[in-house]
Amino acid sequence: MSKPVGPGVGRREAMKHLLWGGAGMIWTLAGGVPRPLRLGGTAQAGEMRGFTFGQISDSHIGYKAGTHPSAEDTLADAVGRMAAVRPDFVIHTGDVSHLSRADQFATAADIMQGVKREVYYVPGEHDTIGDQGKLYFQRFGRGRGTGGWYSFDAHGVHFVGLVNVVKLTPSGLGYFGPEQLRWLHEDLGQRTASTPIVVFTHMPMWSIYPQWGWGTEDSAAALAALRRFGSVTILNGHIHQVIQKVEGNMTYHTADSTAFPQPAPGVGPGPGPLQVPPDQLKTLLGIRRLDVMADRVSFTDMTLAAAASTAPAAATPAVTISNYSFQPGTLTVKKGSTVTWLNSDGDVHTIKSTDGPAAFGSPALDSGNRFEFTFNQPGTYHYTCSVHPYMRGVIVVQ
Repeated sequence: MSKPVGPGVGRREAMKHLLWGGAGMIWTLAGGVPRPLRLGGTAQAGEMRGFTFGQISDSHIGYKAGTHPSAEDTLADAVGRMAAVRPDFVIHTGDVSHLSRADQFATAADIMQGVKREVYYVPGEHDTIGDQGKLYFQRFGRGRGTGGWYSFDAHGVHFVGLVNVVKLTPSGLGYFGPEQLRWLHEDLGQRTASTPIVVFTHMPMWSIYPQWGWGTEDSAAALAALRRFGSVTILNGHIHQVIQKVEGNMTYHTADSTAFPQPAPGVGPGPGPLQVPPDQLKTLLGIRRLDVMADRVSFTDMTLAAAASTAPAAATPAVTISNYSFQPGTLTVKKGSTVTWLNSDGDVHTIKSTDGPAAFGSPALDSGNRFEFTFNQPGTYHYTCSVHPYMRGVIVVQ
């Protein structure tokens, strides 16, 4: 016997319809939301295998306003959540600091050590105030022979970190410049068209709202160099909110900040910290998890909001879904027991049996939803989440 229990339909309605249809929440590096990614061929960057990486953006260390938590506190929260994801590595898409001060960079570096993984940075305009990024590049720079731009390969994917904040246009738009664009053409020229590409830079590479400087003036030349590839993902920060765009073989994704939200494009007098009630702040801050699994990539944006406080009754065998894992991973119960799963994550999950004496499965569970199943047959039951199949659990019935 199984039944869903919970507060009804959550805010991820569209996601749930996909789940009920068996599609899941999948984006592809090749574009299309959702669509399977078919990498095909042999990528010069190396052998493709499943891996996970994270994105943190706009940490603005040094920022503090009113009763809101400090940027140091919210970054520490974000780093703790990212560490629980256990990614292969993390990218930071700029505005590490708020005022380009050495002490702010040092504090950020100390906090970021908590992810316990290598971090690849690109600067934001708040990291280059007054010195064109000298202090930033001394601590975080990788492109030693360039103006700070660089590339690296990971498991068959070619990553490119670009800099578009050192020489902003008079209207405040990002700018790459001819030297960096020549380097980009040369770098990409060493890759076959079947190589998946991930580009990360601070300011958006498409025109979101130029009146606020939310775009890059010479991005067209960079995008032209990328169009021959069958699989291109572009990751940006700067606007402190998630906006996505699909254009042919390219997908564009901006990210939440870990410090403060900004208004939607064109809403209000201009960009800048958006003041919200303190109890709503962390629902507008977040991190991103990107999972490359065989021939698919999933994007998961996770807010810093606290997990749901409602818990199953102590007397009921329970599994909590938290930090993209089943806790406990193995639960032993008596025959006839009813097990309750509680989704305490800020994302949609499912429960789906993969083997065992009886099959069971839940609908899509939004944050705070529960699912129950009564185990009437002894044996070992394995299950997973159909949205995030790397999540696995076991129920042992005696």
